[in-house]
Amino acid sequence: MIRAVVLLAVASLPVACASAPPTTRGGAKFVVTPIAEKRIESLPSGPLFWFVERFANRAAAERDVGPTALVADDSGGAWRFTLGRREAFVATGDLVATIGAVPAISAARYLLRINRAGGAPGARTEIHSHPGSEAFFVRSGRLCQRMDHATACVRSGGTRNGHGADQAMQLWSAGKEPLDQFVLFVVDADRPFSSPARFR
Repeated sequence: MIRAVVLLAVASLPVACASAPPTTRGGAKFVVTPIAEKRIESLPSGPLFWFVERFANRAAAERDVGPTALVADDSGGAWRFTLGRREAFVATGDLVATIGAVPAISAARYLLRINRAGGAPGARTEIHSHPGSEAFFVRSGRLCQRMDHATACVRSGGTRNGHGADQAMQLWSAGKEPLDQFVLFVVDADRPFSSPARFR
């Protein structure tokens, strides 16, 4: 059974895109809920992209689903997240986002996972890393992501491409409305999914 996990309780004040998340004051929680995952032995060759489609229902989303696609339910519909080559992808639903090309990784086995994550303004994660790439589709609110080399923010309806494996990062809800996002992963299935990290 997939369960939600709370990463950290923090401030409830909205912030602009800055080099660091807001100071902790307590209250807001950054909640991460895995909604779909799949282990596979190999990835398609060439540059890979995430394709995010919306469907009327789960049955429609599961029709002709491929080996690198994941399906998740949502109120009033369903989503399909497909990892593949741009030239080979054919949308059968409402294509709402294309994200990539995702940074390549090499592993004996791969984990594809979709998380739904977010929280009230000011909620943030711990500083952490993943053994692969992480990409974002912001449904509502505003996401900020800090890494060693930069801080970037994404508004509702926007996307952010993944980064290479093992990069320290911290995410926070930086808008006036609660953050709700899909987070799309391609990681080494034989390593811990998330590890504590520090900025240089």
